[in-house]
Amino acid sequence: MFTKFSIHKFVFGFLALLILILAACTLTVPVPQITAAPTKPANTAAPIKPADTAAPTQAAHTETPAGVLSGLAPEEILIQLTYEPGFSLPEYRFSFGRTPYFTLLADGRVIYIDENQDFKVMQAQLSQDEAAALLQQVRDLGFEHLESHTDMCGMMADGSETCVADASTSVMLVRMEDGSLREIRNYANFSNGPVAYEAISNLLNDYAHPKAAIYVPHAATLFVRIAPPPEEPSSPAEWPLDPAYVKRAQANPDQGTAVALNTEETAKWMKEVGVNSGSVTFLLDGQNVSGMFVPWLPGDDFTKEIAAEFPVQ
Repeated sequence: MFTKFSIHKFVFGFLALLILILAACTLTVPVPQITAAPTKPANTAAPIKPADTAAPTQAAHTETPAGVLSGLAPEEILIQLTYEPGFSLPEYRFSFGRTPYFTLLADGRVIYIDENQDFKVMQAQLSQDEAAALLQQVRDLGFEHLESHTDMCGMMADGSETCVADASTSVMLVRMEDGSLREIRNYANFSNGPVAYEAISNLLNDYAHPKAAIYVPHAATLFVRIAPPPEEPSSPAEWPLDPAYVKRAQANPDQGTAVALNTEETAKWMKEVGVNSGSVTFLLDGQNVSGMFVPWLPGDDFTKEIAAEFPVQ
């Protein structure tokens, strides 16, 4: 019942933080027992150094939205799949620290994470007919019959019960025929309809568009940490943004800080760094600095949330 993005398959990342995601483990027993299993983070990518990227991927121009489905606002969600973490990196605990794995908007824009391209966030433009067909496909797979499962224990096909600790919770949002946006939340991928659930999960997790381009967000979250010296000789690029962000991280070396990047800063990051996901190592005045970039979706604004969690001292 578990998909390729379930608790059994993870990408190890952020070596500069020396954090390892533990391998999942479940036990099937007559009496439920609890075992530890790590979450599938929403965007896990290995640290990237700009100096190692000779030609950063540039965003291509996508087609102008052809129209909006069902009279909705352009940025309203038709389909979305995201994850809320269990055991994971601390950045993923925040809503502004995760990018959904898949989002289809009412104007046909589709934004998704592509694991085959180093977990870059990609964007493509669908026509109204294509967007409507994809939405109907998810409905036809039986989404309306699926229910949320938030308990840490679930029934297996043979009738036994398995319990999993520290797993992620998947969150699916689908626009229904009556215009409502229906949500289900499934801990550790437990479901009342495993066949339909797996089919929908695979469809969204594996989605790729042949004309997709790297996604350029209007704004983003940047987590800033002071990084340890590299184990091997390297030549990180110079820190590209306001040095004040690094000073804030230095004042809180255990946690680091997070800042909301405005449109200008986001554009500068994309131009000079060339990647829109993952952790990047820089150098500022001889100090190694780790910057984790998390793009926001159209219409998102986490400025207040970031200010509340990481106030300027």
